[in-house]
Amino acid sequence: MSFYMDVTSMLDDYGVDIEVWKSDKPHTGKKKLVGGFYLSDEQSALPDEKTAEKRHEPVVPVNQLTSQMMQILTGGSQTNADLMWLSSGVYPVNTVVKVPTQGGYFRVTNFSNYQDYSNLIIYELKGDDEHQDASAT
Repeated sequence: MSFYMDVTSMLDDYGVDIEVWKSDKPHTGKKKLVGGFYLSDEQSALPDEKTAEKRHEPVVPVNQLTSQMMQILTGGSQTNADLMWLSSGVYPVNTVVKVPTQGGYFRVTNFSNYQDYSNLIIYELKGDDEHQDASAT
């Protein structure tokens, strides 16, 4: 007998509306600094809202409590993330996430994949203070 925990309903219950732009080539090709993020040539401007994947999933600020939880979930590694995103989607490092409730664009810097026994992946998001969305304040 195997153990599997489906977290889909929890993600939906506690989620917020976000937009995601998957980084298809997170570590290759020429990079350019756009909106505070190094993106491939295919992503030559700030993400286009028409191409965003719309998701409704929890995104929480990293504070003393969530930072300790993230250290446990990532096997003890230190984090300097601004937000923790709980998702059922699979995305590589450098994926861009717009979180209107948190004021702007963030980049996936690390993740913990629990798909061996759940449909949960926990992402660490880092923002860029100079390019946040002023309309969210």
